[in-house]
Amino acid sequence: MVPPTPAHRAVIEIQAPGRTENCQIGVFAAYASIKGRALVDRELYLPKSWTGDADRCRAAKIPQDRSFATKGELARRLVLRALASDLPIAWVTADSAYGQEWGFRRFLEESGVG
Repeated sequence: MVPPTPAHRAVIEIQAPGRTENCQIGVFAAYASIKGRALVDRELYLPKSWTGDADRCRAAKIPQDRSFATKGELARRLVLRALASDLPIAWVTADSAYGQEWGFRRFLEESGVG
């Protein structure tokens, strides 16, 4: 049995064979240079079961204007914010899941960092 999760927390259920677990899923941006590395931005992934439930989102203090976005779309937002920042960005890497999205790869190439 999955322990109950407070209604005010944005937690989703992940189902694996024989079990269900509560978790949060995020998309993160990190910056690395010869001087070090740091997380610089993040987005909380919310599945349609959350974004389609206004009462649930309100209880978890999720902004009303938040709509469903794929993890690839969230990653694109992070890259756009990073490119608009003062960080000297020469290139972007991502894990293999984002590499499977041709639109994200093309966006990086067109932005000069792919």
